[in-house]
Amino acid sequence: MKTRIVSALALIPAVLALIIYSSVEVMAVVFAAITLLASWEWAQLSQIKSITQKGIYIAVQLLLLGGSWYLFFKADTPVISIAIKALLSLALSWTLTALIWMIIYSKRDGNADISALLKAIIGWFVLTISWVAIIKVREIGTEHLIILMFLIWGADSGAYFAGRFLGRHKLAVRLSPKKTIEGVIGGLITAIAIMVVARYLLPAITGKELEGSVVLQITLAVVVSIVSVSGDLFESMLKRLCGIKDSGNIIPGHGGILDRIDSLIAASPIYLAGGYMLGSGAL
Repeated sequence: MKTRIVSALALIPAVLALIIYSSVEVMAVVFAAITLLASWEWAQLSQIKSITQKGIYIAVQLLLLGGSWYLFFKADTPVISIAIKALLSLALSWTLTALIWMIIYSKRDGNADISALLKAIIGWFVLTISWVAIIKVREIGTEHLIILMFLIWGADSGAYFAGRFLGRHKLAVRLSPKKTIEGVIGGLITAIAIMVVARYLLPAITGKELEGSVVLQITLAVVVSIVSVSGDLFESMLKRLCGIKDSGNIIPGHGGILDRIDSLIAASPIYLAGGYMLGSGAL
């Protein structure tokens, strides 16, 4: 626990500094590097064991990121608009597909594995979409990416402490035995509080107001919180299918890169979709 807290205290200021002070291009490069590290771990979850095969997997991921940079950020505006609509549609469809997969896994007592190739393809798809979404949110506004990060951190922390001190009813035993319904509720309450604070604090700090009514903003916070939990559960399912506890050990107290960003991977496209619905972007 102490190591986890120390790591978080070191990482959070660094992430916030990156978001606030770097350009979109620098953000894209840094998060691309993080995505490639996550891709290495995803290769392991896909039962890709040899160094050569992992290297090829990461090389393909890099090509996908490079192509996405042009398609979503450098192409003509009409092309970007169509591409974003397609990306968000795919992201929403994948969120539902992942939920169904987890339900099947739970109902079949863990008997819901798929081929290593299909898991590898899903990895390319999910990591690329999340990278695009994160950078696109930053492009729309620094404040939006900060809010997204705090929603995820808050939901995670709220769920952890509520589950630890109040948890009685298990959420999904076969996916994550320690997660509780009370923990999820604690995460939801924390996310709602963060969104309400952001709504009234942001104008005082930046002179900007969040788009949409308070009801829609709270709804977005709730959806992002729930999807962030599903991202955590989905990675837990993949690790169980692979027979490992952590995706890696690069972050002390947190495991691997995927263990730390699984919620962000799942929630970032949903936040981006919600942002466009509230008027933060222009499709």
